[in-house]
Amino acid sequence: ITCFSIIKINERCYACEIMMQDSIEIREDETAGELSVRLSNLGSELMVRVLEAIQQGSVEGTAQDETKVTKAPRIKKSDCDVVWAKTAVEIKNLVRGLYPRPGAYSYYRDKLIKLARANALTEVVEQEPGEILRTDNGIEVASGNGVVRLLSLQPEGKREMSWVDFRNGFRPLPGDRFGRK
Repeated sequence: ITCFSIIKINERCYACEIMMQDSIEIREDETAGELSVRLSNLGSELMVRVLEAIQQGSVEGTAQDETKVTKAPRIKKSDCDVVWAKTAVEIKNLVRGLYPRPGAYSYYRDKLIKLARANALTEVVEQEPGEILRTDNGIEVASGNGVVRLLSLQPEGKREMSWVDFRNGFRPLPGDRFGRK
């Protein structure tokens, strides 16, 4: 679940008043970009409701609890570099959370590859994290505790492509590796 708030800002930005809130479920495979579109629609609907309530005099702000205010950390480029030793779910969620911008990435044959869509599989494998296992149903890569199936990728300087197009163009083989050397 994620929440959207319409706030009234005062002199101290972190002591604002919450005018109205709503929340929505984050879908299992939803990317940050897809969620952003849904949140912008929710936000515009919520803004209309707040403005109508202000006109009617029926809305009062609720003071934000300053002890619960947190700042989101700035995303650095290094945060976007996939660490294949992490769990398959962590990698899948990194890809989802950073798509379309700034985008999770890894390296394949010394080329930067942005990862656009991925699934986490629970299969246990012996291979080292980052090693390609199979390419017949997605580009399947070993992670710290399972397998990440890459479904859509974007090589640097190229358009986003399906795993099939990536496989046909780059010809990855089982045993090849994602990540830096």
